[in-house]
Amino acid sequence: MKKILTINDISAIGNCSTAVNLPILSVMGHCVYPVVTSAFSCQTGFEGFHFISNNNIEIFAHDVQKYGDPDWVYVGFCTDAQQLDDVISVVRFMHDCGKKVVVDPIMGDNGNLYPIYDVSYVEKMKKLVALSNYTTPNLTEACFLTGRDFGEIVKKNGEKGYLAEVGEIFKDFCKETGASNAIITGVVMDELVGNVVIDDNEVKFVTNERTDINYSGTGDIFSSVVTGALANGESLADACRMASVFVVGCLARTQCKDRRFGIEFQRNLACLLKY
Repeated sequence: MKKILTINDISAIGNCSTAVNLPILSVMGHCVYPVVTSAFSCQTGFEGFHFISNNNIEIFAHDVQKYGDPDWVYVGFCTDAQQLDDVISVVRFMHDCGKKVVVDPIMGDNGNLYPIYDVSYVEKMKKLVALSNYTTPNLTEACFLTGRDFGEIVKKNGEKGYLAEVGEIFKDFCKETGASNAIITGVVMDELVGNVVIDDNEVKFVTNERTDINYSGTGDIFSSVVTGALANGESLADACRMASVFVVGCLARTQCKDRRFGIEFQRNLACLLKY
């Protein structure tokens, strides 16, 4: 069992963020120490949501480090650039202490930054990713982290060998960003979604079925399983396969078709017990 400090937001409704990290990492056999970056009444897809931000990230994390001595740290959603600075300080300390670092650099999707972020946030996220042992950007975030043109890349998504071409484009992703290893997620093809796994600078590919509904929290579920599997000693490629299979299984069991409520991953948690 590993002790994992998670730095992420929490939403009462949405099946995402810390509400996903806790059960998935726990069922995979790990002890979770959550430090919440912000608390949302509902995830941001709901109109009129309310939230509060935690301005004491370093204080909370210090208490966890002092009494819990975590082995790993997982970083998800941060509220703003100032908070990200505090998270970078926490992660840098843990990195220097030899702890394993997983960063899900949540910044945007479909070629655009989320409205709450700007270019200065991207520059700070680059500093955080450079401290990571593993990072899991989607294709949009990978482009922002390396200065590539998302629009030019996705123009070719109907062509044969598209996933391999994306792999070629990002083969030096880790050298460029400073991350040790990476999974670039969300490479959309006709009936599949591809993941580019960059493990010790070797490029591999993992694909899974594609759904027409873009559910809230899918990335949180994926990165949580990846983290749990890595902490259990799995290779990055196998961790990616486990996460992909789990997400597809969750999608198949999800009855609510309103994407805002997220994937009903709870119906599929027992599948992770064997890991």
